[in-house]
Amino acid sequence: MKLFISILIFFFVNTLFLFAQKPEIPSTYSNIHYDEHGLLYYQRNNESKRLYADTNQAKYSVQLMLGKASGSRHGIILDFDTLKGSVTFGLIPYSTRIKLPTTVYRKKVPIKNGKAELIIDSNLKDSYEMARFKENGQLAIGYRVQDQGGSILYDGVISVVDSGPFKVVPTIYNGPYLANITHNSAIIWFETHMPVKAKIYISKKPFGEKIKGIQNGADQEEVLHHEIKIDGLAPGTIYYYRVYYGNLFQNYYFKTAPTPGSRKPFVFAFTSDCLVRK
Repeated sequence: MKLFISILIFFFVNTLFLFAQKPEIPSTYSNIHYDEHGLLYYQRNNESKRLYADTNQAKYSVQLMLGKASGSRHGIILDFDTLKGSVTFGLIPYSTRIKLPTTVYRKKVPIKNGKAELIIDSNLKDSYEMARFKENGQLAIGYRVQDQGGSILYDGVISVVDSGPFKVVPTIYNGPYLANITHNSAIIWFETHMPVKAKIYISKKPFGEKIKGIQNGADQEEVLHHEIKIDGLAPGTIYYYRVYYGNLFQNYYFKTAPTPGSRKPFVFAFTSDCLVRK
């Protein structure tokens, strides 16, 4: 009898725990509900049919698209398990001279037996100067993964040092992003594919040989997800910031919000996305 009661209590407590973990549905989302089993569904007004959320495991994941990158004698090897398709790659010219650098795609290679080798030394060597490889001792390689039908699955980035064999080092693959910008602070967050201790330097002038900025925030330990708050900023001011991750860095800028209660005009933007499956 005691065993039976213990089992009932166990299932009751676990049921409460599962329901307690359900994210609250925002009031702005109409016609979306949880059923008696905690499953999400959509139901139009005055209709009996329920359309349940897809609970199938995704065919692709970010971890798969990161490709378990490793260095090779001539470049980088990406391992996508059983994926079939192709990878197009090129250099990203992160430097103080370019505000918003993007990948300059140069070469496309097939994914064979789930793997793709990005040959850097012979395919991209003539672009080393653009990426300031001699000065920085590092290269950022942007790559685009496509399936057999040509559909784009993922745009990624890998950082390497040395030049034969190349060595893969921590890379920011998601971000940096700005969040919670106020009149005197901001949060900069990003994710790296390897644990690393990151730090932020800021300056009121663009970074250069004589402008190094001052440190304003850092990780306490090596992590994958980074959220660094910077304080002590002036209202309505443009700040340049440099994100250091290991020996690598990237440069960006932002503007703080005006003083609370200020009647000065400001501009904001918003975006939305709707994923429709065929």
